Amino acid sequence: MLGVRNVYIFVMLLAMIGGVSIFTTTLFYTSLVTISLGGVNIIWLSLFASTGLLFGDLVFYYFARAGSNCAPEKYATIIAGLIERIGRYSDKMMIFFIFLYSMTPLPSDAISIVLGVLSFPIRKMVLPLILGKFILIAVFLELALLGYSFI
Repeated sequence: MLGVRNVYIFVMLLAMIGGVSIFTTTLFYTSLVTISLGGVNIIWLSLFASTGLLFGDLVFYYFARAGSNCAPEKYATIIAGLIERIGRYSDKMMIFFIFLYSMTPLPSDAISIVLGVLSFPIRKMVLPLILGKFILIAVFLELALLGYSFI
């Protein structure tokens, strides 16, 4: 049996592994709803889940950042065009876009890969990612609990 204290660590590990791919995102959110129906604190559950999602996204960020230096020459023009296109936006606009994207149930590994290729500063990426996922998960779980109370 997991127990109430261990469930938060389990959710964090589940988020690191299961919440970063488009194929496992549905199972991750279904698992969160199931765990929340067990009576755990929604705020703590959202905090640990969003932190786990952030750690999973950081892995993709670092791989993309290191891999962009090793990209073949034929992709150099594509990467340069991407950097030029996104370079038109200010950092505040990029942070706002990261926050909005992280409030969707889509996996954030796609935006983490793009930001890693662009060498976007990680300190500007972490807070909007974790806040957006925290708000998404908290609202999602509250709505799931509200829907379950009607049954």
